Amino acid sequence: MNKTVRYVIYAIITIVCILAIFAGVYVVVFKNQTVGNVTNGQDENNTTVQDPQFQVKNNFKELFQNYFIASNYKATNIKKISEDKDLVYEGITYKETQNGNLDLHVPLINIQSEVVNKYNEATQSIFVNKANEIMQDKELMKDTIYSVSFTSYVNNDILSVAIMANLKEGGKAQKTMLQTYNYNLLTGEDVTINDIIQARGLDVNVINKKITDEVKKANDDAKGIASSGYEVYERDLTSDMYKVQNVSIFMQGPNGELYVVYPYGNVEYTTEMDVIQI
Repeated sequence: MNKTVRYVIYAIITIVCILAIFAGVYVVVFKNQTVGNVTNGQDENNTTVQDPQFQVKNNFKELFQNYFIASNYKATNIKKISEDKDLVYEGITYKETQNGNLDLHVPLINIQSEVVNKYNEATQSIFVNKANEIMQDKELMKDTIYSVSFTSYVNNDILSVAIMANLKEGGKAQKTMLQTYNYNLLTGEDVTINDIIQARGLDVNVINKKITDEVKKANDDAKGIASSGYEVYERDLTSDMYKVQNVSIFMQGPNGELYVVYPYGNVEYTTEMDVIQI
């Protein structure tokens, strides 16, 4: 074999190796840039794309701006606790950043009703009492980050209020808690998920399937992350909590969209939650 042929063969081998390296890098970097499979990526038009589940969850969290979005609702037959205030208003506002990191925006539902009294008592028990506990312990306050925010809407005479809290306390893992209230302004009754489904003529089987599919996908995604050595929250897909008749945390959004939420931080130290938009 003459030198010229030998050099050509070496050049070809070198080019093949370089192409193989680039191909490997491409697979590693871009393999997750498929719509619906990633949090962030790019499509064929070089524009950012997002996992639909991530987008729904992100949109839901962005609702918590500490406002009642139904100020023009004609509440002529509703007896308020304070006549000069909206049906929902910010009852507690507190911010402390020097000795700790507290940012509290706690709502009060301004309706004279036994049902609403229970809502407000639950808010006190879940969110306000925790703030009091933190503020009464100077050492605890130094090592704690605690924020509370809310959102509220009226759709078809149903008042929806949601309160979200993020807590990082000492060496414990961070947790996100969520509480929702749904109240029929005409009847004065608590509204269940079944009431919403019947009023809208929704198919229970379709909703059950959507919940099951999206929770399973979220769990599969978590397992994929866990395989890389990260600690993740693992869901019990056999739990009855995922049946629509057992849904307790839900709300109607600003455009009437129905959110079903599983905030696992209500019972464990985790920020993980599943948000399904119906």
